[in-house]
Amino acid sequence: MNKKLLFFILCYIFIAENSFAEAKPFPFTVGEKFTFDITWMGFFAGTATLEVNQKVKYKDKDVYHIVSTAKSSRFVSTFYPVDDKSETFIDAKEVFSYLHKVRVREGGYKNDKETEFDQINHKAYYRRDSSKEEVFDIPPKVQDALSCFYYFRTLDNIEIGKPIFIDTFESEKTWQLEVLILGKEKIKTPVGEFNTIKLKPLLKFKGVFIHKGDVYIWVTDDYRRLPVQIKSKVIIGYFTATLISMEGATLIQGGL
Repeated sequence: MNKKLLFFILCYIFIAENSFAEAKPFPFTVGEKFTFDITWMGFFAGTATLEVNQKVKYKDKDVYHIVSTAKSSRFVSTFYPVDDKSETFIDAKEVFSYLHKVRVREGGYKNDKETEFDQINHKAYYRRDSSKEEVFDIPPKVQDALSCFYYFRTLDNIEIGKPIFIDTFESEKTWQLEVLILGKEKIKTPVGEFNTIKLKPLLKFKGVFIHKGDVYIWVTDDYRRLPVQIKSKVIIGYFTATLISMEGATLIQGGL
């Protein structure tokens, strides 16, 4: 064999092997679904889900359709029914939002809103209930209140004590969401025991089935950043969302 040809083949094999070794698997895929029990002061209050529903086309772009729901238990529903749904359509490669739809049903309060993101011209088109559409300027690759969590899961530069900032559009304004990386803890759930990273997003808006205020999130200490537990402080005590079932996400070493 020609020596030059052999040299180039060996170089290609070396580069390819190192590229595969360094490639980071995508942290989520279609079919991934998490179900949580929500408790307040030890009482069962409802259930919540996070699901990568499907991969579809949105204006010729490949996107993930992600859905979050929160529903009150039968007992809680007798005096304060909750049936919330949030949907986001995020770019399948770079993980930023194209469309965010929210339906809120909490007690007697109802709110339907939709935000469409023009990520080329950096505009957000916001519609609430039957009110007139409003247009806002947005930074490049902005997130919404649901997509910001999935974007966070793709990050690999996570260090204890070093905050992360994410541009997020919500409630007619772009916020710089700050996520504090507090430390590592072992968390027990009905699904298993997990090595986790404890986060504190400093929310100034309502997020994924949690209200603004003191919120803590525990995600697995591996590249997938699976949500294991969420605590949200309210006027009296905490709401706690604990993972009770998981689909489409295989447990790997380092996650347990």
